[in-house]
Amino acid sequence: MTRILPVIASLLMSISAGCTVDAMGFATDFHSYHQGLIRASTAEALVGQDGRCQSDISIDPSLLRPLGAEGVPLGSTECQVVASLGGPYSVEIRRGRAGERLVRLMYVSGAKIGIYVFTNNRLTAIEH
Repeated sequence: MTRILPVIASLLMSISAGCTVDAMGFATDFHSYHQGLIRASTAEALVGQDGRCQSDISIDPSLLRPLGAEGVPLGSTECQVVASLGGPYSVEIRRGRAGERLVRLMYVSGAKIGIYVFTNNRLTAIEH
């Protein structure tokens, strides 16, 4: 029984954390050789300092949720907001006191001008 406990613990940790799969392949046109890498992840994609989502391919289930006609609802992910509103003017990423991810996306033009505030990849406030 003592040998099974570490196996179960590691299995539960891998299930609860996001899973990332890398696939590598190649193609040729008989004149040259091309190699590529694709990364797919079940973890939610996050916005980087450049304002773009930091995932090649995301299988993030929250991206399947439709946005309403009123715009971006609270609880949306960072990448949902960027997909809906486009790239932000500026991005601020830091850690809170409890280690949570805090992100502020600033939009200075367009229909939805304001600062979009996220805590742990969820939209918590919109400042106009």
